[in-house]
Amino acid sequence: MEIMMDARGATPEEKQRGLAAARAVIKQSGLTAEKAAEGSFAVEGWDDMGFPPDQEPSEDEYAAADVWWAASNAAIKACCEGWSDEKRSEVRGLQLLHDPETQLVDRVTALARLRAIIQAEDGKNEFYDERVALLANVATDEMADGQ
Repeated sequence: MEIMMDARGATPEEKQRGLAAARAVIKQSGLTAEKAAEGSFAVEGWDDMGFPPDQEPSEDEYAAADVWWAASNAAIKACCEGWSDEKRSEVRGLQLLHDPETQLVDRVTALARLRAIIQAEDGKNEFYDERVALLANVATDEMADGQ
């Protein structure tokens, strides 16, 4: 599975610089991006549950999480070189790219798809479509206060 940078206000070149740094960290670890992210999800999920002793992540999950966090930090450092602390604080770092057709569309396409999903739903609350959040993120990516 591929990765992407969630870095509002970054140029495509800055994002690519960040991704290259992250890929180097992940490659050096010998893990896949997906395995590293799964480790992070396991540790963060355990935190969200209040650290129940019987559900503590394994040593392998901790190690994988460390890889994901190191890759994300490397990505942010490379992407945001020369940025102010305020601008850098808005960068979320790495994400798994699990739906490229939704996550990588341009703003105009994202807005059109959002409208189509909302019209199809028509306020009936009959289904939940995760593409809404992904498309909204794309549509507001270049907005100064788009969070």
